[in-house]
Amino acid sequence: MHKVVSASEMARIEKLCFASESTQVADSFMEQAGLGIYLEAQNYRLAREPVFLLCAKGNNSGDAYVVGRLLCACGTKVTALQVEPLGSATSLCQAKAKRFKERGGVIIEGAKALAFKFPSCGLIIDGLVGTGFKGKLREPLLTIVKAANASKLPIIAIDIPSGVDGDLGLDASLSEVINARATLSLGMPKSGLFLRRSCCVVGQISIVDFGLEDKYSEQAEPSLCWLTSDAEIKKLLPQQARDRHKYDAGLVTILAGSPGLAGAAILASLGAYRSGAGLVRLISPKQIRKDLGQAPVELLRSHYCWKDPLRSAPEILAATAKAKAALIGPGLGQSEAIGELLSTLLPQIKVPLVLDADALNAIATYALAIPPKAILSPHAGELRRLLGLKITPKLTQSLLEELQAYCEAKDITLVVKGPFSFVIHPQSVPTVISCSDPGMATGGTGDVLAGIIAALLAAGASAHNAALAATYLHARAGERAAKRLGSHSLMASDIVGMLKF
Repeated sequence: MHKVVSASEMARIEKLCFASESTQVADSFMEQAGLGIYLEAQNYRLAREPVFLLCAKGNNSGDAYVVGRLLCACGTKVTALQVEPLGSATSLCQAKAKRFKERGGVIIEGAKALAFKFPSCGLIIDGLVGTGFKGKLREPLLTIVKAANASKLPIIAIDIPSGVDGDLGLDASLSEVINARATLSLGMPKSGLFLRRSCCVVGQISIVDFGLEDKYSEQAEPSLCWLTSDAEIKKLLPQQARDRHKYDAGLVTILAGSPGLAGAAILASLGAYRSGAGLVRLISPKQIRKDLGQAPVELLRSHYCWKDPLRSAPEILAATAKAKAALIGPGLGQSEAIGELLSTLLPQIKVPLVLDADALNAIATYALAIPPKAILSPHAGELRRLLGLKITPKLTQSLLEELQAYCEAKDITLVVKGPFSFVIHPQSVPTVISCSDPGMATGGTGDVLAGIIAALLAAGASAHNAALAATYLHARAGERAAKRLGSHSLMASDIVGMLKF
């Protein structure tokens, strides 16, 4: 995993390194950063397309010039738009610009740079300002940023999109900051990439190693959370013994569905089965039997009394006691009778438990006690109701601290769903999942996720590991489904088909 640090903490660590190492370390870091960005840039351009560098006067611009020089060496036509006087740039930036020009790169300065017309093809590399930027972009930077965005060319941001606060995230108009297709964070990701509306402009986040030794990065304090990766998630998945049977794989009991909301129950059941559950039992009202026709044939089915759900509490508790994990909530409805049922069930359920959707609404509406060790997976609206807020809160560091305290006080795990989802667990630093796709903002995706979490719990994963692995795998499946079908065509059931463990 990668530590997510504040811009000031990253600057402190770099300063510590500069003080301890040779005077050439800054130059070496810039060269290695440029090489890493150059290699990543190959994923976003065609071989013969031109590349345009956005440069100002800081070391981010120096990084861009290194990338440009390497591209020139491969025969690429590279043009640098130097919007501030090169003579006012850092000495390192000026040195890299000189080498870029000697290698055949073209530098357009001042007013000519601001009047530049981008062609219909190519790639833009944003090196205007870095993570230490505060406030709002002003001229002449604002003009080139708006022109770059309007060009519709793919933009790669070095470290952070220009105009985004490295600590606090985006709190400005999207048109006033670089809208990146990808952000290549140098060394360690910065907290501003994940807060407020930054998700709208950072694109795909990758980490570029620029040569900072572990002995320095290990001294950095994560200011916000950890960013997870494929390699880390694989370590969290329960092992599958060759001789296991379906009960080893785990029985999941799901209390879900109501008239008109059968789809939520189906999607949760599919999510659980596609995530390795040995058996899945769905408890739903008899009234929706016909609506469950598209449910998997493998599904075990039981029923609860829709008109008087409390009457079915003993049977539900008996079925839950036989399971290795339970899921309650998708499509249950928000009647007072459901609230009464959950007030009876929740204190008595002893197996690992996932609470989602209407279970969360009932907890908020009727002030129900949350069982310790439970996993809750709210979206923004459900989170607002759980916290008793009047408006949906912005994703800030203070909100994450409040949610951490909430988890500590109630001894629960939170999966805060969103463009970037956060997993928050007692006595742990929060973890962010930066992969997802806008097409996942559609009905039923949360039901699938809840089923995945329950299946991993049933297989023996801890609450923290189940929540983290499920959220990550769900997001990756959404990305694959969107790549195949397009974001606009994505449905929750498409995610089930793209789950890959």
